[in-house]
Amino acid sequence: MNKLLAAGAALSMLATPALAQTADQVRHARCFFVKSNLLSSYLDDAEPDQDIIAGLVANITYFFGRLEASMERPMISNLIVSEGERLQTDQQVADAEPECDALIEDSMNFMTEVGERLDGATG
Repeated sequence: MNKLLAAGAALSMLATPALAQTADQVRHARCFFVKSNLLSSYLDDAEPDQDIIAGLVANITYFFGRLEASMERPMISNLIVSEGERLQTDQQVADAEPECDALIEDSMNFMTEVGERLDGATG
């Protein structure tokens, strides 16, 4: 019995870190859901704006890439579904979008800085 309890405790200690997500992972999963939800609504338009669709696809790809760099795919799927379940209304999705846009803007600003440094190094 003691061996069984010890094995169970060891297994739960191994599983716990794998189940914990960082705040960034949760944000990225939420933003993946938000941008996917927006894409879905734009695709339902009679004449969808292709520039908006391309931008949303780029956003979705960005957030998935961030998740895939730090998590296994089954965990990604579970986390996205979990975040989607938390955002039940269109208003909740809309309220979450500014944070997502800020994350992308921050990355874009960083890429611009890197580009400027490269221009200075090669120019």
